Amino acid sequence: MCGFIAWLGERPVPGSLAEQTAQLSHRGPDDSGSWRAREGRVALLHRRLSIIDLDRGAQPIVRDNTAIAYNGETYNYRELRKKLQHAGFSFSTDSDTEVLLRGYQHWGVELLDRIRGMFAFALWDGDRDQMLLARDPLGQKPLFYSVGGNYLAAASELPVLLQLPALSASVNPGVFRDYFNLGYVPAPETAVKNIKKLPPGSYLTCSLAAQPQVHSYWSPLGALEREEEGDFSPQQLRSKLTEAVRRRLVSDVPVGAFLSGGIDSSIIVALMQQLTEQPVQTVTVGFRDANYDERDYARQTAGYHGTDHHEFTVETDLSELLPRLVRHFGEPFADSSAVPTYYVAQQTRRVVKVALAGDGGDELFGGYRRYRAMHLLKQLRLFSPRLMRRLIQNISRRWGLPARRRSASGELLRLAQHLGESPVKQYQMMVGIGGGRLLKNILASEFFDQINSDSDGHLTNLEQKIPAGLSEPERYMLLDLLSYLPGDLLVKTDITTMLNSLECRCPFLDRDLVEFALRIPLDQKISRTTGKICLRETFSDLLPDRIEKRGKMGFGVPLARWFCESPEADYLEQVLMEKSGAFFNYIDRAALEEYLKKQQTGELDISPFLWSLVIFKLWLTELPLQS
Repeated sequence: MCGFIAWLGERPVPGSLAEQTAQLSHRGPDDSGSWRAREGRVALLHRRLSIIDLDRGAQPIVRDNTAIAYNGETYNYRELRKKLQHAGFSFSTDSDTEVLLRGYQHWGVELLDRIRGMFAFALWDGDRDQMLLARDPLGQKPLFYSVGGNYLAAASELPVLLQLPALSASVNPGVFRDYFNLGYVPAPETAVKNIKKLPPGSYLTCSLAAQPQVHSYWSPLGALEREEEGDFSPQQLRSKLTEAVRRRLVSDVPVGAFLSGGIDSSIIVALMQQLTEQPVQTVTVGFRDANYDERDYARQTAGYHGTDHHEFTVETDLSELLPRLVRHFGEPFADSSAVPTYYVAQQTRRVVKVALAGDGGDELFGGYRRYRAMHLLKQLRLFSPRLMRRLIQNISRRWGLPARRRSASGELLRLAQHLGESPVKQYQMMVGIGGGRLLKNILASEFFDQINSDSDGHLTNLEQKIPAGLSEPERYMLLDLLSYLPGDLLVKTDITTMLNSLECRCPFLDRDLVEFALRIPLDQKISRTTGKICLRETFSDLLPDRIEKRGKMGFGVPLARWFCESPEADYLEQVLMEKSGAFFNYIDRAALEEYLKKQQTGELDISPFLWSLVIFKLWLTELPLQS
């Protein structure tokens, strides 16, 4: 796992950009390297976190007029290496990076279909005078780029590119409709003008003689169309996931695991323990708020499988952590679970250098309550939206159901509020942060007019690409794979783990497993009351009864309480209301103050949206931007 910068230009790589390699040291604390050609007009700069071939795997690697800088892991690199050796290629390292370089020389861009791993890389093809940028199928590793009239620059983190002399680092207002609805900026756009994200499953080619072109080599939609019909087999699922875990144990340093006590991480740990001789190193963090503490569940799984378990209790310090997170995300990112994820990564790095995680299990196997809610929603549409809202609200009051966002009843009440909307808007309300209805009141009028375009939102555009004939839960699981997973969850995991120089590997995102999971019948994934049916049944022998029957908890923070109780409330109010920077060019201060008071007194709960404003304010403050 690493960080890199790539440059192709009519002039040598700017010193201000090259100096930013040091700013990627958290991604690669073990080594650094650089390579330049054409009098500096082509350059690859690299920081390395040494995981495979610790002594000889330094980067960039250069062979026969080809050079590569690489971030990630190719889990099947040994199989690819054997094929390349049979084809006549020789190797001087045992690294997966050299395998990718030789693989490109042999297969060209068809190499991308052969890789099983997570990756982003820049490769200079001197024979074609061409730079190739590529990113893994699900978007586990980031890649940002900027194109000017006479240059292409790319980097593993967005803030690096803000140092380009030719770049006017200004706010890109067009993305904020999606940001204030979803909490993140979907690819390929970023919140900074003239900087883009390379989408998952894509590659870009560029030369000084030709404009960059972006090509897609894989997507869940394409994989869904290619898959042949077949009966679901629990044995196949077990074999696929076991192989995915086995691949991710390839390492020259110890490998551990995040253990939340949920189904996904518990299965991963169980398979790891079956595949290794020594006890697996597992890590759980806990919080003093019992509603957000899973240590008891994790402890039970660890004991069940005999892992070497480590528990840590953390105290949040938002004033120290939030500005640092904002600087490294590089654009507004309003998923508040980045805070506990950072602390998990921080404590895990004290134990191991590589950790496996359960990301992807919910999206592939129906873990989120919203999928089951869509089952119910289809039936509720037979009735008047007004009648159903009244009925659900009356039931909730009579039964005393809590309206917390993290509860099943909270999901039901949120659903009731949007029964009259289109299906994709209902989905957005369930997955998003609720900013849509508040924007006109809180945003400055000029900013609101800029982002309130007539064009369809990101989710609507994606939903229109999904094949007809799929049920609504299946359509929304695909939306999550196309947007929520790569735009939110994997961004969060990458930034928070790499800030702690920790590599995170996700077996559920193995490409072979993903393609298999996409053709599992829906009734094997969810019912009206249960999710992940096939996972629970296939791996029941590996799960304690309490874990197998456990519902989805999620990994969050007491956000509403943070806006009401010190010390968090004092800090968050200070950030929002302080009259500094350009924030109040975008926000109506009087309206914000009114809504903040309503939040603090408990009159309403819009804490996710207020959190998005906190992050937006810090972003404007912490990064060198022109308003």
